[in-house]
Amino acid sequence: KDKLQVACSCGEQVETLCIHAFKALDRLCWYEGSDYFQQFRPNGLFEMSVKHKKYFRKKQGYYSQDLQPAKTLGTVYALSETPGFTDAVKALAIQPGNSVTGGSEADVFCYLVVNIRRRDHPPFLMPCMGRLNKAGTAVKKFYPFLTGIQKEYDHLLTDDQKWLNGQCLALLKEAEKLPGKFFPSFSMEAVDISLYGACFAVWEKLWPLLQKQPYVFTCSIYNKRDLKTKPPISRTLPVTVSPYQPRLSFRLTDKRDFFQLEMTAKLPCKMIGSFDLPMMFFMQDNEDNLYLFPSHVEAYMAEWIRKAGNRITVFKEHFAGFKEHFLSHLQARYEVIRIKQKKKTVL
Repeated sequence: KDKLQVACSCGEQVETLCIHAFKALDRLCWYEGSDYFQQFRPNGLFEMSVKHKKYFRKKQGYYSQDLQPAKTLGTVYALSETPGFTDAVKALAIQPGNSVTGGSEADVFCYLVVNIRRRDHPPFLMPCMGRLNKAGTAVKKFYPFLTGIQKEYDHLLTDDQKWLNGQCLALLKEAEKLPGKFFPSFSMEAVDISLYGACFAVWEKLWPLLQKQPYVFTCSIYNKRDLKTKPPISRTLPVTVSPYQPRLSFRLTDKRDFFQLEMTAKLPCKMIGSFDLPMMFFMQDNEDNLYLFPSHVEAYMAEWIRKAGNRITVFKEHFAGFKEHFLSHLQARYEVIRIKQKKKTVL
């Protein structure tokens, strides 16, 4: 079985090969390459295709037949075309290096988007060390907040993390100047929204680098005193920092006797069907993606419509005044889609 058997129908008695067989082999080697015959080796492609016919496909070429495993098989072990398993085994034998982002192999550097439940201030960002579980798949506990950006961790940080830590301090200083609610309790009267521009600008500045951090969480604390302790594990939840910003639009639906105005949110690739506003400046979907609004104005409008019960109802006799005093201003900034009998038209 270690030799290639060649036969010709000419029937000529020759010592090795007749001229026909020689020319045929020469032509095959010239057009198909010398490795063409690898498929005929013991336990090779040809022998395997004979044993398992339904899993292999034949394709007639100009000079020969081409045998290929069915695509559903993917890579077939033991064929000459198989990628190098030996190299893969060598790679598997390499031991993972020690972590460079924590105090030990199980410690990692985390960032927490902190919300004070009493809403004393807007949300801010705080660094914190965390301990991974044995599988290395999740943070099982946290160390105290690094409110002073302790110097003993400097050698563990990347340049990006050092810069982010500086922005954490700047953000905290801005947040301490402001109330944590656009609207005081039981009132639709808002605070001066222009005051929030500087605070939002810091969030906007640090957001691209925060997207690159592997361990980001939202954290809810009761008051600022809690920053001297560990983050509460039950109120500290992992999130994915999204690079996309939700774009607001509004839907005005004709309900016969009245109109209803509702807000929708969409990304470049899809609508956000279900979402929450966990804290000022942010939207979160049901897959734990955390989105930063495009501006503090969008954050205000999202909170405003939620404060109004998520929809505004306008009876038709009041619509002319509503359009003049509010809807025309809304349309100047956002898309408003009017819906009547399942038909949509952009106003």
